[in-house]
Amino acid sequence: MPSPAEDPVAHASYLHHSLALGLREEVVAGLHAALKVSNRRSWLAIVQFACAAPQPPDGYLERHRESPVLCTTCPGPLPDGQCVGVSDGGYAFTDELGPVSEGIKALNDRVTQGKTPYATIALMLPMTPAGDSKADRAQLLREVQGAYLAQYRANEVDKEDVPIRLVLANPGRDLNHGIQVANWLDEMARFPKDRLRVVFGFNLSVKPTADTISYLTRQKGIPVVGGPITATDLANDQSNRYPGLVKVVPSHLDQAHALQRYLKVDDDKTFLIEDLNGDDLYSRSLRTAFREVTKGAASGPEQYDSSRVTNGDFKQMVNSVCNSKAPTLYFAGRPHALAQLINALGDRGCTDRPLRVVTVSGASTIALEPDLNWGVFTRGGGLPAAHHEVLQVGAGVCGEGGGPVGHEPRVVAA
Repeated sequence: MPSPAEDPVAHASYLHHSLALGLREEVVAGLHAALKVSNRRSWLAIVQFACAAPQPPDGYLERHRESPVLCTTCPGPLPDGQCVGVSDGGYAFTDELGPVSEGIKALNDRVTQGKTPYATIALMLPMTPAGDSKADRAQLLREVQGAYLAQYRANEVDKEDVPIRLVLANPGRDLNHGIQVANWLDEMARFPKDRLRVVFGFNLSVKPTADTISYLTRQKGIPVVGGPITATDLANDQSNRYPGLVKVVPSHLDQAHALQRYLKVDDDKTFLIEDLNGDDLYSRSLRTAFREVTKGAASGPEQYDSSRVTNGDFKQMVNSVCNSKAPTLYFAGRPHALAQLINALGDRGCTDRPLRVVTVSGASTIALEPDLNWGVFTRGGGLPAAHHEVLQVGAGVCGEGGGPVGHEPRVVAA
């Protein structure tokens, strides 16, 4: 497509002929691109010339299906400023993703311009985090960089027989546009040129994630490889709720049992703090798992609602933790709330004795929390913190029948 900034006449002519061929999505994307660089009069002239194109001949559209158009510019932001859609790297959803998107685009162009048949895979993550969410932005960048490095290794190092084309799918900040994006991915799965074969990613155990995975697997028949979605219920069972879903990390229940075996702590020496937010699959699943391994706790649990919790709420819980005299504290909540709890524990009245904080693999991102006070870990008797580490391949804990149910957790601070 000619650049509307460099050659607006050629751009308008291209859109005119594209519409005559029935390529409506490409024309829409081209008009959005022109809108960004044209004044009102020039843009209206482009629209009028493009729309003057004749209708495609009868039967033409049925014989020549249109390829789904990838984002090359924001195709009209949502009211909150977000852009949702699918990009092959030609459009970066955030400024931080600019360099890695360019790298993905370069690899993809090499793949599509080659002679070897390729396969397209889609990384589906919320790619427009809130502007003030430094932790989410840092995590997103690392996840996209990881996908790019995997693509680079497959194509350039291992020289796999089937080259990989990587696209980035953004369902929006809260995944509220997951179904819409899934429909675009379905078009790519059915279009011979795109050859979409699998969708992977999904880093949040929330209801929109479950709805989107169900839609992709049950209604569209597209395989899904889940990322760090650890909610126990977000998995296949005897009813085969998500046919074609594969998870690469143990569930919360498996992780809880692995931690219990590893720590060798009696139930009566544990204390539980749990999130009661019923809308969060992650917290609800983790709460159920940790209740099972702390059944004999001497007191507690302390509870909070992450949708409205404050730092003061955690400070009030600290007295109950000290009074319990339990040396091991299980935490069923997300990393941001964990950081708030750890900060509050730094000012506890029982700093003379160590207190171990235990949670699951989701805590691996706590280092990205900007408000975490790292000095707390060495104050007084210390605050060791252990979480379940899912990257230690080969360190699994075997369940009944010898099957692995998890991996050895590791101490992340002491």
